[in-house]
Amino acid sequence: AVFWYQNSDNQTAENGKDKETAETAKDFNQPSVEVNSKLESIKMPVADASATVIKKNFYDKNADKAEQEAALVYYNNRYEPNKGIDVAARDNKAFDVVASISGEVTKVEDDSLNGNLVEVEHEDGVVTRYQSIQDIEVKVGDKVKQGEKLAVSGQSLINEDAGVHVHFEIRKDGVAVNPIEFMDKQLTSIPSDTKAQSN
Repeated sequence: AVFWYQNSDNQTAENGKDKETAETAKDFNQPSVEVNSKLESIKMPVADASATVIKKNFYDKNADKAEQEAALVYYNNRYEPNKGIDVAARDNKAFDVVASISGEVTKVEDDSLNGNLVEVEHEDGVVTRYQSIQDIEVKVGDKVKQGEKLAVSGQSLINEDAGVHVHFEIRKDGVAVNPIEFMDKQLTSIPSDTKAQSN
């Protein structure tokens, strides 16, 4: 009787284990899907945002006249609307420029006028641009994670007033949008029809 009881108890345990395994493993044949980038929120392109200041804001056509004037870049006797934000350290020293959100590097350029450039492509037609940088550590085709170092802040001829800084842009389908509006929001928060928001 004891042998029969132990045997039936083992079978019950095994049957329960088989049932549990079958329930938890039933979707193992499905392909895995990367979900991290969908859950990320856009961050400032610096490791410590509290140690930085915005030297020049995005030119918003709906802002008041004073804000618009402050968002113009003057170079070579011309005024141009700023298509991003210019971020500098409070102590005016160089700092690490990091990926605002995960993506793939699609462009790396040397440019003394605008400052060297790294462009990172993301989902939903969104691209982030990092300009006025030096000591670039990535190349085209690299997959970068949010917060990963891309370069070091630098300078540009077109915006010398900003000193050592990074010029940061977010573009949706080629149209620049105000990065400040989308900080701590997901890529999907950037509307498809960005024409109305751009300059």
